[in-house]
Amino acid sequence: MKSFEKDLHRYVRNALNRSITKIAKEQRELIKLDYALSNKKIRNLTKISRAKQDKLEATIANAKVALSINNFKRFQNKQGVRVKIAKNKTLFFKGAFLGVRQGGSKSDNKSGFMATRYKDNLKHTPFEASA
Repeated sequence: MKSFEKDLHRYVRNALNRSITKIAKEQRELIKLDYALSNKKIRNLTKISRAKQDKLEATIANAKVALSINNFKRFQNKQGVRVKIAKNKTLFFKGAFLGVRQGGSKSDNKSGFMATRYKDNLKHTPFEASA
């Protein structure tokens, strides 16, 4: 009878771990629909705990950190800075510019900071679809 319980625990653990792997993959795909983030960044923001022999529980926890514009692609032109949030979602900061941190390169648009001269830069909804 001991062997039956051991096999049952193993089967349940394997089923839970297969399920959490599939769910995590689907969750990453859903996040990628709403945000232009890489799989690596999404994996860093989520914590998956798998079931073990003595603990038959599997969970996915998302990080409780706010995303900054540094996590997205940024483009600077004469009018300001455009941040690509998702495929059809961009934010435009009028009069903003990208600065380079000391020791950073100007070609790397993620190594610096963004500054703007306008106090109330976003007066409309933050996710305006632009073509």
